Amino acid sequence: MKDHLDLLFRHYGEKRGVGIFHKFFIWYTRGIPGMRPLRDRAFRTDTKEGLLGAIDELRTLRE
Repeated sequence: MKDHLDLLFRHYGEKRGVGIFHKFFIWYTRGIPGMRPLRDRAFRTDTKEGLLGAIDELRTLRE
């Protein structure tokens, strides 16, 4: 996921990359129970650091 995020940011820039990655975050977390609160936090962020934090939190939840 982090590689995907990095590629989007390099291609589109941070502002547009955040918006595009929101869609992919939903796809990546589809079918995993209890993801709504994390998805909500990911959607409220508008920075790369915020999305990286959501990805790290997802990894923690899945362990």
